[in-house]
Amino acid sequence: MRKILIAVSVCFIAYILTYFCGFKIINDGIPYEKQLTERIKEPDLGTAAGIDINKATKWDFLKVYSVGETVAERIVEYREKLGGFRGMADLLGVEGIGEKRLERIRRIFKIEKEEKQDGNN
Repeated sequence: MRKILIAVSVCFIAYILTYFCGFKIINDGIPYEKQLTERIKEPDLGTAAGIDINKATKWDFLKVYSVGETVAERIVEYREKLGGFRGMADLLGVEGIGEKRLERIRRIFKIEKEEKQDGNN
């Protein structure tokens, strides 16, 4: 009985510590906090060509410094609503993206066939 009580107590303490410390595990078992600290602040030279923004996942957007989970989800939802981004300027329609964030996104992502958006189509 005493061993069971100790085991239950240890499990309870572990649960309380993980709950209050905010330790979450998502995206293939990588701790959420580690994912946040490993974001790309500058483009990776190995991906100099850039990631196609119309094929990028929520997790790709999370690599951009200052793009959080909510904004990444909004980008994906807005892209689906538009049927794909035609130009990087389309990102300004996403709530939470301004000029500074757009510049950070431009460093990492590209659009395969960017259409001119000057209104003279």
